[in-house]
Amino acid sequence: KGRSKHYSNVFGAEINATLEHSYGTFGLGLESRFERINSTSIGDHNRENYGGYLEFKTEA
Repeated sequence: KGRSKHYSNVFGAEINATLEHSYGTFGLGLESRFERINSTSIGDHNRENYGGYLEFKTEA
């Protein structure tokens, strides 16, 4: 049986922003990631991840 070879690539990006007001600070962001694996034993596989967040902060 031959040797198994694996190659993988990952690409990710994120963007975020804040907006300040007298009553607090709003924050929001989005992120994305793409993963790819190429293997001689398990084949080709891809995975995509997406996420986002929204936050509000006040001074205590």
